[in-house]
Amino acid sequence: MSCIVVIPVYRATIEGREERSFLQGLNVLGKHKIAVVGPEGMDYGYYVKLAKERGVELMVEMFPDSYFSSVAAYNALCLAKEFYCRFAQYDYMLICQTDAWVFQDELDEWCSKGYDYIGAPHFFPSSGGELRLRGVGNGGFSLRRIDYCLRVTASLPKWLPYFTPKALNELVSCDNSTIVRVMKLCSLAFGRKNNIGYFMRGDNFYEDYVLGTYANHSWLVSPKLPDVETAARFSFETHPAHLYKMIGDRLPFGCHAYMKYDYDTFWSKYIS
Repeated sequence: MSCIVVIPVYRATIEGREERSFLQGLNVLGKHKIAVVGPEGMDYGYYVKLAKERGVELMVEMFPDSYFSSVAAYNALCLAKEFYCRFAQYDYMLICQTDAWVFQDELDEWCSKGYDYIGAPHFFPSSGGELRLRGVGNGGFSLRRIDYCLRVTASLPKWLPYFTPKALNELVSCDNSTIVRVMKLCSLAFGRKNNIGYFMRGDNFYEDYVLGTYANHSWLVSPKLPDVETAARFSFETHPAHLYKMIGDRLPFGCHAYMKYDYDTFWSKYIS
């Protein structure tokens, strides 16, 4: 299985923890093909120099500047056919953002498992102690089968209703009024605000929920996704201490947003 490591960048230079994360990725995954992806009007000399100093030949792939103007714009890039077509010669893509950290090189092992999409487990927001799983597939550190992503972004009719009736019923079940639930269900069943074209507008849904969590409840996608424990062995994002215990007091292949979630109470022991 061939795989390319893709590191999205937005600025001509980075510093601090972002730079350390970038260097860690080069050091751990340097034997694989690595590309930085960023806007067309940017100088990439800084990244190429850092890679060259570590014996890594860094590829540079540029896309329109508009894709890097906001989080919503980046979501649109990750749901764009042209993004995956650029890497169509590979079987897999590992997205490793500059707020991710790689602990050891397990990339070939994870590619051999044959999943269409894999990333850290998502949890519902909770003010109490109970954790409720929302799905798997956080995109900041995620492995994607290129063929699968092309099928979702290019092959499916953009107007086709995305969610199955069972999934739709769960989505509208939080409404108290039966009339409101029925009206919403009918509207969504005909594809209104429930089609891949709507999701791909970028500001409607996060791309990782479309390719991972929501894809499991769609009509024609039928992805091969991991269970929660397998996803946790691949990556952590939120609730890292909980996931660490779940997989037998061990670290995953990598993690995402370690600076944002529980750095002082958990990650500082492993990422200095």
